Amino acid sequence: GLNGLEVCQQIRAEERSKNIPIVFVSALANDSERLAGYDAGGDDYVTKPFDEDELLHKIKLQIANQEQKKILQSNLVEAKSTLMTTIASSSELSSVILFLRESSNCLTIENLAEACFATLKELEIDGCLYINAFIKNEFFYSRGTENIDDINYIGKNYKKERVITDGKK
Repeated sequence: GLNGLEVCQQIRAEERSKNIPIVFVSALANDSERLAGYDAGGDDYVTKPFDEDELLHKIKLQIANQEQKKILQSNLVEAKSTLMTTIASSSELSSVILFLRESSNCLTIENLAEACFATLKELEIDGCLYINAFIKNEFFYSRGTENIDDINYIGKNYKKERVITDGKK
C-alpha cells in the first residue's frame, strides 16, 4: 500500500539500509515528480519507457559511487587517526622543545635532571638519568630512589646509545 516515495523514505530511515543506492523507474516524468523522488532520498531517476542501456549505465554509476564512498569513508577514518596521532605527537614534541629551551637555562646538573624528569612526567615516562659531566658523573631517578639494576644497566650500556630503554612503559 506504499508508493515509491514512501518506500524510499523508509529505506533511508533504516540504519542498515540508508546507504543503499536507489534509482527510481517511473512513468511520472514531470519535474516536480522527479524532484520529489530526489527529495525522498533517491539517487537517480529514470522515466518509462526507458532504455535498458541507460538504466544499466545508471546502476553501474551508482555502484561505482558506492565504492567511492566506501573508499572516502575509509580515508576519512585513516585521516582522523592520523590527525589524532599528529596531535599527540605534537603535544609530545612541544614538551621536548620546551625541555630543550629550559635546559639551556639550567645552571647545575641537578637543575638539568629536574627539567628532564618534569618533561618525562608529562610524557608519562619513569626512568633514571646518568649525566656524564666534566666535573662529576651522577645518577638521577624519576622516582627519587636509587635502583642498583638501573645503575648496572646504564653502566654497561651508556656508551652504546644516548637513550636506553628496556621497552617497558
